[in-house]
Amino acid sequence: MTLRTPKFHWGHDFHLWNPMMTRDLARLIAGVWAFFWTWFGMASGIAEGMTIPGTLVHMAPGLAFTALTWFAFRHEFAGGGALLAVSLLMFVYYPLFAGAGPPGVIAASALLLGLPPLVAGLMFLIHHGGDPS
Repeated sequence: MTLRTPKFHWGHDFHLWNPMMTRDLARLIAGVWAFFWTWFGMASGIAEGMTIPGTLVHMAPGLAFTALTWFAFRHEFAGGGALLAVSLLMFVYYPLFAGAGPPGVIAASALLLGLPPLVAGLMFLIHHGGDPS
């Protein structure tokens, strides 16, 4: 008598990774990135004792990131490309406008600003398959 392991039928082949996970992870990365910078702007405005309009000005980049993330949710190809463009802008222009701070702090901030949209944008493009239609 031999023991046989039961075979489970999932209705499809079971894979450890599927294309929908790529899209979902891209959405998670972009969403957390946008939320963090929106929250950071709000917390900074409140901590500096700003009025509501001043706090909204501090939140403007995060709100722009949120709008860009929403756009990428709706239009993966164009949104992924836009996320890549924003990433490039963060890596190139943030260090130019950061002032005369310590290079390590400027590099870390540029990474926090630019790496998540780079990864999410690439993942959106990979999931979409590179077809702009």
